[in-house]
Amino acid sequence: MCENIILVMEMVKNIEDAVFDELLPLNSLVVLQRLQELLKENKTNNIKQAMEKDVRVKRAMWLLMAQGFGSLANIDLWDFYDELE
Repeated sequence: MCENIILVMEMVKNIEDAVFDELLPLNSLVVLQRLQELLKENKTNNIKQAMEKDVRVKRAMWLLMAQGFGSLANIDLWDFYDELE
């Protein structure tokens, strides 16, 4: 299992892209760190503004919301998910 995770992480450069692979990383701190990188890259600290400009920010936020709300938010998150592809 650990070898599979390492392989997946080598295949994808950015954590927000990993959601489209068969193994989904569930470490919120990694996603939060990536979100921080994306905000800096977009030269803003406004998540809403960054989400409007960069689909990678939307993907990272989707991962966090899915982890935080679980099945309680699946319906709303799946509507949001359709916009990520």
